[in-house]
Amino acid sequence: MLNRSYPRKYALCSATLAAILLAQPAAAVSTRFPFNVVANGGNASFQNFGVQGSAQLDFNLVPGIGTNAIGIDDAGTPNNSDDAFDDALMVSVNGTLVTNADNAAEVLSGPAGTNVIFDPLVPVGLSAEQTFFAFDSDPLLREFFSLTNTGGSTVSIQIESASNLGSDADGVIQSDSSLDGTFDANDTFVVFDDPSDAGTGQSENDPDTLFVFHGAGAEVSPTTAGLFFTDDVNALFEFDLAPGETKSLLIFAGVFDEVIFQPIASQTLGTTLSGDLQALGAGGYLAGLSQAQVDSVVNYGGSFTVIPLPAGAWLLLSGLVGLAALRTRKSA
Repeated sequence: MLNRSYPRKYALCSATLAAILLAQPAAAVSTRFPFNVVANGGNASFQNFGVQGSAQLDFNLVPGIGTNAIGIDDAGTPNNSDDAFDDALMVSVNGTLVTNADNAAEVLSGPAGTNVIFDPLVPVGLSAEQTFFAFDSDPLLREFFSLTNTGGSTVSIQIESASNLGSDADGVIQSDSSLDGTFDANDTFVVFDDPSDAGTGQSENDPDTLFVFHGAGAEVSPTTAGLFFTDDVNALFEFDLAPGETKSLLIFAGVFDEVIFQPIASQTLGTTLSGDLQALGAGGYLAGLSQAQVDSVVNYGGSFTVIPLPAGAWLLLSGLVGLAALRTRKSA
């Protein structure tokens, strides 16, 4: 008697394996500035990568003024189309603004989100990596910034992260990790809100904004952090870098719709992102990073093992898909 369960079984197997294959990242595409990247199925848009010309962003903790730096110009949500930021996620190293080597970045789309890879210019004796990852799962952008000492002696490093709020002087702290209504170096995360439109159902073009600067067990956390000149969100990291050593930072920024008004969602995500590397990895928030990159992170404690699919496995899966299809036809 013919077992009619085989065709269905193998058809399902074929479909599942095909879906896995199709979910793999496409090739990186060189994309000229400016460009936008969406996250969370279009519920967030991170805008004008590579162009910071709309505002002079003050670096308050390390001397320097930044324009045209690596970072984003703005972000928005479906109901609050823009003005989350007046430039954000810019970085200085020892007082020197980090800029890009050219007018383009590599954009790589994958199953968990979109990776934007820059070519950062840093002071002599150092090399750097700088990427941004927009998540499909959350209205969230992750910045990965890494420095390697290419010189022959230990270097003292100051890295400052600086962002400017679109809400300007109207912005207030909606929540923070210490629940004391202030933002300082002890806070792992902070959420800012424009109270003039909070929960009113009106579109004021000012989404709520989340920043996460470090997590549990961090080897390096900000020595100074705060809100300066009413709307500059800054954090300063300081550490030594031995010859050949690499140290990296993860910084997260999220945007939340004001019309829907999501104070619990933003605080929950901030708390989630304040765990250690194991927690981040288990939640999918280390997507797009290699094992070496994860191991170099110093502003989060713990560890996480990246499990890549072995070389040649996709060829094997392709064969299995074909075999399943053939078995289905023979069983029909």
